[in-house]
Amino acid sequence: MKRIIYFVSALLLFITYNANAQRIQGKGGQGGCNIYAVDQLNLTDAQKTKISELRYDHQNKAIELRADLQQTRLAIRKLNRSADINKDEYLSLVEKRNDIRDQISVMKAELHLEILNQLDAEQKKALTEYKTNNCFAGKNSMRNRNNSGRHGGHSGKNCRFN
Repeated sequence: MKRIIYFVSALLLFITYNANAQRIQGKGGQGGCNIYAVDQLNLTDAQKTKISELRYDHQNKAIELRADLQQTRLAIRKLNRSADINKDEYLSLVEKRNDIRDQISVMKAELHLEILNQLDAEQKKALTEYKTNNCFAGKNSMRNRNNSGRHGGHSGKNCRFN
């Protein structure tokens, strides 16, 4: 009987610990850093419209690039599974994949800068304060994990405007 009680209590402790660990980390480790949820910026209707248009254009381009990236990855996978791998074909596919990734990264940076250009000085200050207090706050934030975690310690990786 004692063995059963010890086993059940150990099991409950284990389950409770895991449940708390998942709750602390949150969804994807984001920590609530989302620029679109910031009411402190007091965006004008024109700014909201322009930012919405910028995001829409970015998403359209990104969909096409991600589709190309997925097709390239599939081609690389198919080539890897073949018995005879052509070196030139393989390297050209890897270069194409890397070029698409670079294009996506540049697009993200351009969107970031274009949105920042829509903000006035006071809004940029409010955004900076928001990012400082929300993106990097708390003991479980990406910055405070001592370069550990899912993304290898890239500070603020999930913060949209970082």
